[in-house]
Amino acid sequence: MLNSHPQFDYVIWLDQDAMISNPEQQLVCLLEHWGVPPAAAANNSTARLWIANDTDAYHNHMKDATGQRVLNWNTGFMVWRNTDRSRQVLARWWSEALAHTEYHHFPFYDQSSFNGFVRPLLQSHEVSTIPCDEANGFGWLQEDSHTVAQAAFDAYKRVVNHLRANRPPQFNCQGRYITHAWRVKAAVGGIMQQRLAKAILEESSSWPQPLVLRADMSLGAEQQAMPQHSLR
Repeated sequence: MLNSHPQFDYVIWLDQDAMISNPEQQLVCLLEHWGVPPAAAANNSTARLWIANDTDAYHNHMKDATGQRVLNWNTGFMVWRNTDRSRQVLARWWSEALAHTEYHHFPFYDQSSFNGFVRPLLQSHEVSTIPCDEANGFGWLQEDSHTVAQAAFDAYKRVVNHLRANRPPQFNCQGRYITHAWRVKAAVGGIMQQRLAKAILEESSSWPQPLVLRADMSLGAEQQAMPQHSLR
């Protein structure tokens, strides 16, 4: 991504099962909150990465070069500064993930290879970690409203709420700003569909002709082509 978009100062990565928790939240405010500097104030000579901490569970720790157990970083949400050094680190990550086949048997082997081979390459001043509670986890499981009309999701929600009474470590990350659904991943798709439908309906209220849903599930005007509009 960094190579194909050299005109951008930053690239933000979200996994397919991740989303901004509040659709009204401005991304620039989040970046300021996490200390991401404006492009003019950034250092172009180093890799610069903002990444979420993983959940504080036993299997999410690794041993560093000194033998000390450290918490993994979660690659589901990352902000990369577009520099030569960043591109070098990302290329190393890609090559290591492909070359070391032992990681291919790990769940989330791309993340395992990142923490195992790429993380040691980064200097402490090149990385800022984001609290797990802010940019990881799925806090919408606490909502009482049915944001996803899905019986399986509701059943899982009841189980999780029961388990939360014991506060297991993996549920201490509520995804206050970034939701990362490493469980019930399909729920993210349902929520995003609802957000998109709401945005389309709000936008279509200003269109000169009524919006209809055709038999083939495509959207369009009843009589003639709809003028081009962009979603806000």
